[in-house]
Amino acid sequence: SSDLLKRAIENNNVVLVFYIYFFRGMESYIFGKHEAAASMVERRRQMEKQMSRRLLMNGMADFFDGLIFIAMARKTSDIKWSVEATNIVSKMESYAQNGTHTCEHKLLLLEAELEKNSGNAMAIYERAIAIAEKNELVHDQAIASERAADFLLRNG
Repeated sequence: SSDLLKRAIENNNVVLVFYIYFFRGMESYIFGKHEAAASMVERRRQMEKQMSRRLLMNGMADFFDGLIFIAMARKTSDIKWSVEATNIVSKMESYAQNGTHTCEHKLLLLEAELEKNSGNAMAIYERAIAIAEKNELVHDQAIASERAADFLLRNG
């Protein structure tokens, strides 16, 4: 994919570069490489600035950005990541309110990740998992289940 990225940059194919950065960021997050994931978000955002219009991804990019920012906030205690995560939650609230059925569970998962009260957090994780399952979004159900398990490991 490095060769593909190089060619896409050389050909000024900002849409392809955007998607490469998006998927690399998602992959980096999934494999726990949060700094690399954050770097991919920044690079993707730079590509977005060059695009004539924003690509509609039904909240998918924002969702992973939120997960990445929350992971970075935990890792670094840098307030900028918490601010970014809060901004993403606001965007996801808008998507969920506008009837995007693939966003309700994502919003809940981000809220669970940010919740300070462990009893509340677990209930929110469970709702996110149940809604993802109900909507047959198995991949999102898996992410929510993994995040809930990580929460339990962190909080006992």
